[in-house]
Amino acid sequence: MIFIYILIILFVLNILFFTPYPFIWMVRMQKPSGISKSPDDIDTMAEKVEVTLDIEYPSIYKRNTFDHYKPISNDNGTYIVWLHGGAFISQNSSNVKDYGVMLASHGYNVIAMNYAHAPENIFPAQVLQIDSVIELLNSQYDIKHLVLAGDSSGATIAASYATTQDNQALQETLDIKLQEQTKINAMLLFCGIYDFTEDWKNKELKDTKKLMKYIAWAYLGQKRWRKKEKKFYASPIDNISGNFPPTYIVDGGMRSFLWQAENFVEKLKKEGVDVESHFFEEMPHQFQHHFQRYPKESMEVFHEVLEFLNRKVDKGEVYEK
Repeated sequence: MIFIYILIILFVLNILFFTPYPFIWMVRMQKPSGISKSPDDIDTMAEKVEVTLDIEYPSIYKRNTFDHYKPISNDNGTYIVWLHGGAFISQNSSNVKDYGVMLASHGYNVIAMNYAHAPENIFPAQVLQIDSVIELLNSQYDIKHLVLAGDSSGATIAASYATTQDNQALQETLDIKLQEQTKINAMLLFCGIYDFTEDWKNKELKDTKKLMKYIAWAYLGQKRWRKKEKKFYASPIDNISGNFPPTYIVDGGMRSFLWQAENFVEKLKKEGVDVESHFFEEMPHQFQHHFQRYPKESMEVFHEVLEFLNRKVDKGEVYEK
């Protein structure tokens, strides 16, 4: 009996000190506030949209479904594959429902995809799942333009896909092979992490250091990830080339990663990438989804997204290899 108790204690200690699960369980147990975040006219926009939930896409990894927000009329043939946030370890595609409806009401098809949570599945599993979704879309839909988008951890994964698709050396290092048939025409990136090689003494990390420690541990699958090479492979900022698609980037200055977004934009410009950005110093992480709490700023971002898509995609100013 004592032996069993010892095994239980050792098991518990192993979880507490050698896995990120205590932090993960805490995050996953958080309940939504129940307060509406949607814009006041979301129901009117929804009348113009057909929604199909939980469409399965082929993947060896779990949570392989997406939701399709389809314009009932005025379909412009542009498909926006959107990855939700959730610190790599939680949340789902329902986070994208407002943007799905809003963009679809303006003629865009929005594919709000789920992807495998870390640490059960670690990088680059999620990158491969983007590839699987794109392959399915190629086979079943008539795609005129393809846009890749994400917020928070979804922005990180989306940017990683864009940096990896044209980088054969990185694909070989990661032991993966991505499709080449369809290139990304534009990117929408909200509040992402772009640099896991961040100097741990950087004062900008003071509000997010603990979060960064555990989500990187979960996503990269290594407790001592700061000493491992994998942090470079998972950092979009370290793998940018001039082939990166035209990009619109947004972030807030409170409890977010604005300085990383600024560094990412600077690196993109040095590589000759067409990039537009808007940074809100007084806004928190993911403010752009809170249409009730931050109506002015969130709608400003949405209108800038529409303008960006109109200039870079609808009018033909698209990325080509």
